[in-house]
Amino acid sequence: MKRSVVRRLAAVRWLRRSVSLAAAFALVAGTVTISVQEPVEAAPGDLGGIVFEDVAGDALAGAQAIGDAGNPGRPGVDIYLYRDDGTTPGAFDAGDTLWAGGANPVQTAANGAYAFNGVTDGAYWVVVDSSKMTPQAGTNALAGYAAVAEQTYGAAGSLCDDGTGTTVMSASAGGCYGGRNATVSDNVAAFATREHVMSVTLVGESTGNDFGFSYNVVVNTDGNVTTPAQGSLEQFLLNAGAVAGVNVMRFVPRVPTNGAGNWWTITATGAFSTIHDADTSIDGRAFDPAGGNLDATNPGYLGANAAGTVDVGANDTALPQVPKPELEITGSGFHATDDAVSGLVPHRFAVRRVAMSGAAETIRINADYQTTPVVSDPVLEWSVLGSGPESFTGALPSGDSKRIVWNAVSGGTIASNLVGFSDGHTVSIISVDGATIQGNEFRDSQSDVVDFYIQSSNITFTGNLVTGAADYGLDAIAGSATVTNNTFEANGDGAGQSAGVRFFSAGHTVQFNEILNNAGPGIIVAGEMVATPRPRGEAVISQNEFSGNAGLAVDVQAASESNSLNGDGVTANDGGTTATSGNLALDFPVITAADYSGGTTTVVGAACDGCTVEIYRANAGAGDAGEN
Repeated sequence: MKRSVVRRLAAVRWLRRSVSLAAAFALVAGTVTISVQEPVEAAPGDLGGIVFEDVAGDALAGAQAIGDAGNPGRPGVDIYLYRDDGTTPGAFDAGDTLWAGGANPVQTAANGAYAFNGVTDGAYWVVVDSSKMTPQAGTNALAGYAAVAEQTYGAAGSLCDDGTGTTVMSASAGGCYGGRNATVSDNVAAFATREHVMSVTLVGESTGNDFGFSYNVVVNTDGNVTTPAQGSLEQFLLNAGAVAGVNVMRFVPRVPTNGAGNWWTITATGAFSTIHDADTSIDGRAFDPAGGNLDATNPGYLGANAAGTVDVGANDTALPQVPKPELEITGSGFHATDDAVSGLVPHRFAVRRVAMSGAAETIRINADYQTTPVVSDPVLEWSVLGSGPESFTGALPSGDSKRIVWNAVSGGTIASNLVGFSDGHTVSIISVDGATIQGNEFRDSQSDVVDFYIQSSNITFTGNLVTGAADYGLDAIAGSATVTNNTFEANGDGAGQSAGVRFFSAGHTVQFNEILNNAGPGIIVAGEMVATPRPRGEAVISQNEFSGNAGLAVDVQAASESNSLNGDGVTANDGGTTATSGNLALDFPVITAADYSGGTTTVVGAACDGCTVEIYRANAGAGDAGEN
């Protein structure tokens, strides 16, 4: 068949593919109006295709198409054409020569299309120079951050890493993550580093030889932060700073698991690049090239509720079961803060489904006591901090000072995490307003486990397990915390600071908590400190359960300059209040009579004016003796 006939037949086939009547039909005065949306089409030529940006990094999963909003064609990308005339036919090798029949390389047009004209029938290789890719969203003016996209998609005949370091040729169009070798960065100047390659056998003409690239995929476990590999976590962080707009990491590992277990490990050689731009999300959930998740790679759950039988709080709130992560990160934490020069602020910074350890600070937002600019609505979910992905265990000292430090934050969520084994405070909340901390297991610190520092407010702390602090399980120096349905157990070492919970400042609500077996009072409502300015504590304490604490269930302290005052015992009633004491040193209720008759218990006594009195059943034995 003559080539012109082949071209006409191909054109007919293309027309049938491309004309969509999915748009609206309108009948007006007997006339049918048809609106047709034309798809992205390759430029005419003997051999061509489209290079597009796969924004989500999901290789057109679901109802997507090249040229739609999430997969725009990209201009200005150099495309090379090689003859398959090297040492081994059908294998891309150093002996294959550049096609010399016309312009070579060609550049993609505004819609991402490329075409080679005048190409005779035969076997060829198409090679893309990914360094010429640019993001559709544009770039930020952020010094030191350069964007490099990684391949995610290829037409049939693409050379792809099979996940074991072996290059295979794809039989059909779809996911092709990392190109020929997911651990090698693209450089078209040398055969060994030409990464994005496709085999094309030309008979007449060949279209649809398409390539997809994303700035949001992580495909390998390279931890080099000085010269990061294409498709690495560090490169994603650089991309997130350089590419304007939303950057959500998609982890599609094309390298084997770490050999010691069923997960992938990234060991940083130094500090990761700082997160500056808004809407940067780090997510360790693993996917295969076809879009399926790899949750079964590391099955099971970690933490105290691994078996799904642990509740917290007086209302028996279920503690979340935290799945074993598929991605482990060691050697560096993540630091998010503003960049004064570019004006970027990392609003909605998110970390999900990772295990992290071996860093002085694991997750930090802003510098200590920074007040502006405020980062809004960060998220930390379903992660394991302070341990590996196989078991939530550790020892102290760990060499890691803090796990979570949030400073100058508005809103935000810390939920369903396992966090522990820190030499300093496990969680430090500083100048934070309106955050929710829910359903976490916080444990084992050589200091406090959780601290709410001065200038924080409106913190909701609910459904958490807090255990293993050398000092306080929770030290709420800041005001207006709502602390409900938590379990505070086995906190304090009995020396100096040692209790389940301590409160300074006003506006706290403490309700439905279990406070058990702490080496000091269950709750301390602290008095005023002047030298280190801290206002007296005020808290509504209601319907909590206490058992086995070494001190009073609730100890209301007088003013003191000692930050290590471990409660001060029962405060005698005096008929008045003390402005500098915790809860104003309100008199405790006095029971004068109690009677049980006919199934009804009657308690008679006296209490302060306007106070609500709750009746508790006392546990037999030592601990929790006396209140106030």
